[in-house]
Formats: sequence, C-alpha cells, structure tokens
Amino acid sequence: MNSRPLTYLSDEMEELMPLTPSLFLQDLKQTGVPDLDIVDSSKLNIRLKHCDTVRKELRSRFGKEYLSQLVQKASVKDQSLKTGDVVLVGLDNRKRIDWPMGRVEKIYPSRDGFARVARVKTKTGSLVRPIQKLYLLEVSEVGDPVLQIKPERQSRYGRLLQQPKSHI
Repeated sequence: MNSRPLTYLSDEMEELMPLTPSLFLQDLKQTGVPDLDIVDSSKLNIRLKHCDTVRKELRSRFGKEYLSQLVQKASVKDQSLKTGDVVLVGLDNRKRIDWPMGRVEKIYPSRDGFARVARVKTKTGSLVRPIQKLYLLEVSEVGDPVLQIKPERQSRYGRLLQQPKSHI
C-alpha cells in the first residue's frame, strides 16, 4: 500500500522516481553512527544541508504533483462527498501543502436538495465549509467498487434468459 505510486508514472527512464507514501514515512536511511573525531564538521554541515534540500524538494514535488491531481479529481462532479470521507480543507490564506486534513461529520443539504455545506472534524476542531472547498482524498475509499457483471444466459434455442425481479 505504501509503495504504490501517488503520481503519474511515465515510461521514460529520465523521469524522477515516483512519489510514494513510503517516502514520507521513512526518513533517509543511514547506517551506523560515524566517530565524531574522524568526521570533519564541515562535511557534516554539507550533509545536513543536502538532507534538508532533499526533504524540501520532496515536499515541493508532493505539493505540485499529487495535491494538484487531487484538486483536478475533486472537480469531477460525479464524486459526491459522504459522511466519513477523508478530505483536505481548502484555505485561501494557506498553501495547499499546509491545508488541514479532516473527516466529514455531517453534510447539510440546501433547500433545493443539493449538498452545499459540510461539517468537517479536523485535528484542531470542527469546521463548517462549503463543498467546493473540500477535496476528497483517494485514501478515504476502501477500494474501487467491483462491478458485478453477470453473464448473459441463453436458452438452447438462443433466447436471452432473464432472472426474475424477485431474485434481484
């Protein structure tokens, strides 16, 4: 689950490696601890700066590639929010990478019956936000719904057999 790519993978070898959740969960792997008498402090400072730039690039790439894909996916109208969905709460005064994550507690329908506003529980409390500012995360679904395709059955004379409605 944590090794599945979050961003689009291309067939070209020149592309960067795919962004996966495991990159955020694991810190940069380092084996052993060097003896401080042997290691020069300038080399340690250079290494620390390199680790910081790698983390900043990873965070920047996540914001540009993955979160922009979430916003594009959320604009599709066939995806409707349900109670319990995990969403990103869009805030105008913050960057996308800093948007809080929350779970939809309740959806308030308007007079015309469409959902316009939802209450979202975040780490800091509950917020009431318009649906347009909530971006559904793909991790909120357990899996893709499996379509149950029933094969068409034919009689020996070629007629299509249909299951009675009482058995559906």
